[in-house]
Amino acid sequence: MSLGQKGTPVRMSQFPCCRHGKKAEGKLANGYVSWYWPEETRWCFYTRWCADCFMEDILPIIGHHKELGDESEAVCLVCSEPVESAQQTFLTLYPPKQEQKDYAFSTCSGCFEEFRSNLARGGKVVKDRGARDGAQNGAPSTTESAWAQVEL
Repeated sequence: MSLGQKGTPVRMSQFPCCRHGKKAEGKLANGYVSWYWPEETRWCFYTRWCADCFMEDILPIIGHHKELGDESEAVCLVCSEPVESAQQTFLTLYPPKQEQKDYAFSTCSGCFEEFRSNLARGGKVVKDRGARDGAQNGAPSTTESAWAQVEL
């Protein structure tokens, strides 16, 4: 808790916003921004946005994506030029007190790098859990965990 402008208590986020690096008033939206580049290599960034940064930086992207509707896969989200071989950037969004939302943004190869870098700005790299043979490094263990004994 922190004190607001009039000396009233204000609930602050537990973690800082990835855009400006400071704790913000209220809860943060969480998101995973990912893409494949080159094609076999997955890049993923875990991001947190305060309401102000989300409204200013992320919501307009989602809004424009929705405006494009059925054309969203055939047109670059940034420059609006038709794309034959779209570069996909994925966003899995967890807004506070809402269900998970998934987006796939198409961009041309000229806009792809700047777009994905902006969307993932300030985020933390998440290691790819999948190995080349399809096995997951984070697969459940067959041995009993110490946590199995804990009743909550």
